[in-house]
Amino acid sequence: MSVFSFLKNLLEKLVRILFWTAVLILAAITVFFTVGLTKSWFGMVGLSKISRTESKMGTIECALIMYEFDHDGIPGEAEGLEKLLETNVVTSGKPANIGRQVDPYLSDKDDLKDAWGNEFHYTVDGSSGEHEIISYGADGIPGGTVFDADILWSECCDPSNWEYDSEQIGGNTNEHEQERTASDEASEP
Repeated sequence: MSVFSFLKNLLEKLVRILFWTAVLILAAITVFFTVGLTKSWFGMVGLSKISRTESKMGTIECALIMYEFDHDGIPGEAEGLEKLLETNVVTSGKPANIGRQVDPYLSDKDDLKDAWGNEFHYTVDGSSGEHEIISYGADGIPGGTVFDADILWSECCDPSNWEYDSEQIGGNTNEHEQERTASDEASEP
């Protein structure tokens, strides 16, 4: 075997080794990014389900407000949220409306399920009439963290629970309110 054929075989082996090394590196990079993007995607799906659940809770809350207006109270815990799916007869409000039949306040039984397909839980304090709409999160079990955490309507709608940066909404809102009040008072005769 000549030196030339030896170098040629060595070069061919080196090219094959480099080729397969490059293929393995590209495969590893592809797997790395695929796993990273998949985790990110699942995180976004989870966040969108939380938002959708809060939105559905808001829809139920609006239906409860309309029900309360027509019936001088909200459905009891025993009646449950299913009462919002029934055709009702107005029992309070303007005399002309009493006895009038109204369409259901919610149109679909799925309106009573969170984004994970679990039924909302509804509690009513009999003495105060305060109520709570609860989703037990992705697992449907009380407690939990992240996507399994409980979502309570009272926490969603209470502005004191919202976190925001006052700079993002135009600075100190109290200063703006004071300026507007002062200008309104100055323009009054």
